[in-house]
Amino acid sequence: MMEIRRMEEPEFSETFTVYQGTQVRTMYNIRLLALTLSNLFRHPRDPHQDLAARAQTASSLYGTKLNAMILLVTRKDWERWTVRAGKTRVGRKSNAFIDNCSRSTEFHFESIEKQLEKFAGELAPNKNEGKLRVEEGDYFITKHSNLPLIQVVFHLIVDEDSLKNELTTRSPVVTGYRHLLRTAYRHDVQNLTIPLLFLPDPSVSGVRSTQYSSAVTDLSILLRRAEVVLKATKGFMIETGRQGRHASGTGGVDKESRTLQFLLPSGTSGGGFVFGEESFSAMRDKVAEVFPA
Repeated sequence: MMEIRRMEEPEFSETFTVYQGTQVRTMYNIRLLALTLSNLFRHPRDPHQDLAARAQTASSLYGTKLNAMILLVTRKDWERWTVRAGKTRVGRKSNAFIDNCSRSTEFHFESIEKQLEKFAGELAPNKNEGKLRVEEGDYFITKHSNLPLIQVVFHLIVDEDSLKNELTTRSPVVTGYRHLLRTAYRHDVQNLTIPLLFLPDPSVSGVRSTQYSSAVTDLSILLRRAEVVLKATKGFMIETGRQGRHASGTGGVDKESRTLQFLLPSGTSGGGFVFGEESFSAMRDKVAEVFPA
């Protein structure tokens, strides 16, 4: 399992182990944790920890056990990264992800600026319609060798207006999430960090909690949002379990285990709701309900 050791440890965390599949069963380590999102891609201050993280990242960079995370990006965030003339630039305002990518040299892949510029060029606004060619549920992928323990980032597009609505299984962002999971599976991503509430984090997005309406202040709504994400994930796990892609080991169990980390905002980092012991316990019970041992 990918261990997270940064400038701060998770405020709360819980780990489950479940098996999914019919002919070949796959072991999933499911971890629920409350942690500031930006802490995931921030280099440790301790030089020894930093060196160890870089070494581990390099050792798995071209292997079959990739570590990835999902960042929710609004359409307006994407628009801020581009200029309408078709030329591109990277927005530098309050973007912890881009700042940390740019903090050290990227030796293996193109810089984050060039990767985003390439996507922006391919997804430039339609000159005839004047609209961005990105929709909620679309996603693009950036690759990294200079982030601690993360080699792949999936940028999942969410519409700011939809944040005020209840998340459902038919929401475009959930459909895009299912496609994203299949892509991760096909390309050997074995450790994936997922924002459980599907709300953009202010450290990487221009969206603010006031745009969420009651979505970040009512625990019952947050539990329903989490349930939609968890059930979509379980559906994917059942689907891939029927495929039996990897050779099975003893007793028909897949030799390759996978880790899914569901991230809850720590403090007010996610927009306003502060997860304490009681609310975290409610989320933990929801995970256990969807993924019974």
